[in-house]
Amino acid sequence: MLELRAGALSLEQMRRVFGIPEMRIPINDTFNVVSVPELSVYSRRDRVGVAEFSAFLYEPTTGAPLGAVMPMTGEFRIRSHKLLMIVAWGQQSVEPGERDPGDSWREF
Repeated sequence: MLELRAGALSLEQMRRVFGIPEMRIPINDTFNVVSVPELSVYSRRDRVGVAEFSAFLYEPTTGAPLGAVMPMTGEFRIRSHKLLMIVAWGQQSVEPGERDPGDSWREF
């Protein structure tokens, strides 16, 4: 039996705006809201996603542990830019982690 475990799943986000950011403005007490779009000269949005997984192998009949794949961590970064609310560009990078998957198996 193989058991997969997620040690970390996260998303971090940061936004910088030179201008007026997107806003929601309440107009009365009954939850009516007006959305104002972003009006910016320049904006930048950074997002970082991190995931960490490990796995354990057990004997199906007895439940005795046979081995484990030690935690593997990966990171994905996205940076996007927008100029005058029209021109957009960005970069992406993937960092698969420091450990070689072949070195992560541990037998009990």
